[in-house]
Amino acid sequence: MVTTQQVGLRPVKTARGAIQGTLMYSRRIGGVAQVFVKDEAGKEYKLTAGDIENQHTVSEALDLSGLETLNEAGSPLVMTLADPGVRGLRLSIAQIDGGTQGHTVTTASAGGFDGTNNTATFDAAFETLDLLSVSGTRWVILSNVGAVALSAV
Repeated sequence: MVTTQQVGLRPVKTARGAIQGTLMYSRRIGGVAQVFVKDEAGKEYKLTAGDIENQHTVSEALDLSGLETLNEAGSPLVMTLADPGVRGLRLSIAQIDGGTQGHTVTTASAGGFDGTNNTATFDAAFETLDLLSVSGTRWVILSNVGAVALSAV
């Protein structure tokens, strides 16, 4: 079964160069989440770890907009996500390594992801959260592809 979920409209920078005006989305194929981009001509590209420029391989703070990727198969990454400061920011966070060790992203404010939870745990390749800031201290989850686990820590 193939299901497609639009993640958002925005340019995506890849190792092949910026693909401007692309539609980025995630698709579940046979229970596996995969991330794709589509250019203005309609050509589709499946993203692999080598395609994505902004990869995090050490624990650190994430940027507040764009596509942030987690890519460390050896040990879990412990990432932080600051309060957005303003409304209207779009952020996608995706695990691109194949590990199951449980990378975590923790928001600065309690309940920062959905009013209750402040921690997201990624444990499979191409699990993706697409976020929108709705206040200076809160994100809402527009989509959760691949069942990223949420908790209050």
